[in-house]
Amino acid sequence: MNNAILAELKETIQESKHQSLFDFDKFNINERDKKQVLELEEVILENIKRHTKSLFEICKSIYEIKLILARDTDTTFVEWYTANGFTKDKISELTKRYELYMQAPDRIEFITKLSIPAVKELTRKHVEINTQVDAIERGLTNPEEIKAFVEKDKKQDDKKKSVKPKQPKYVLGMISHFEKATKTENIKELAQTKKEIEQIQRYLQSIQAKIKELEEANALKNNLALYDNNIIDAEIVEEKPKVYIAENNELATLKQEDNKVFIKLFPNRYCLKNNVGGQIFGEYSTLEEAQTDIELFKRELNWVDYDID
Repeated sequence: MNNAILAELKETIQESKHQSLFDFDKFNINERDKKQVLELEEVILENIKRHTKSLFEICKSIYEIKLILARDTDTTFVEWYTANGFTKDKISELTKRYELYMQAPDRIEFITKLSIPAVKELTRKHVEINTQVDAIERGLTNPEEIKAFVEKDKKQDDKKKSVKPKQPKYVLGMISHFEKATKTENIKELAQTKKEIEQIQRYLQSIQAKIKELEEANALKNNLALYDNNIIDAEIVEEKPKVYIAENNELATLKQEDNKVFIKLFPNRYCLKNNVGGQIFGEYSTLEEAQTDIELFKRELNWVDYDID
C-alpha cells in the first residue's frame, strides 16, 4: 500500500477514536485508570447515540400511528395509546418533540437531549417556527432562557406588525381634514363634511370605472398580440390547493403525485410550504374522490378551511 495512503488512513482512524474532554494530567491520573475511564466514556457515548436514535424512532412511530388512526375517529388513537400504557401528557411530549425533529433535522442529537420542560416552552402555540429553529440553533436548553428568548422574539414581531405603512402626504392631509371636521357639533359644518365625502365617493367610483376600462382594453390588446405572434403555448396559472385545519392544528391539503391524488397532513405552515414532514392521510385514483372525502372530513372530523397566505 502507498505510504501516503497508509499515513492518511492511520490519521483518519486516530481522529475517529474517542477523545476525552477531561484533563487527566491535571489530576495526575495514572495510565491504567485513564485507560479504563476512556473505555467507559466510549460506552456512555455509544449508548447516548443509541438512545438518540431510539427516541427519534419512538417519536416518529407514534406520530405516524396518530395519523393512521385519525382516519377512523378522534377516540381511536386515545384508545390505542391508553392500551399501550401511554398518558396524554407523554404522547403530547413525544409528538411535539418529533415536530422539532422535522423542523431541525440536522440537530436530532441536540433535540433528544432537551428536557421535557424545554420542549414544552419551544412548542407552545404562540411560538413561531422561525423562533423555534433560532432557539435550537443558538443551543438554548434552559426552559427559562427559552421562555425569555421566545417572549423577546414575539415582542419584536408584534412591533413590526404594529408599524403602520407610510401614507402619501395628500392622504394624510385628507385624513387630518376629516378628523378635525368630525370633532365639531355644528350641524351645518357636519352637513358640509357629509357633502364633501359624497362628492369624493362619486369621484373615486368614476376613477375606478375608468381604471377598469383601461385594464380591459390592455388585456384585449395583449390577447390580440399573442395571436398575431402565433404564440400557442400560454402560461397556465394553477389554482392554489385548498388547505384545511385538521385535528391538533395539523394542516391538510391535496397533493397530486405520480398520477395519484393524496390527502396529506403537515404539522405546521413551514412544513406545508416546503413540502417536508408530510404524512399521507388518504390515497385516491381521482381528484373527485379525494375532494368528496375532504367534504366528509369537514363534516365528521370538523376540518375547517385555512388561508395559508
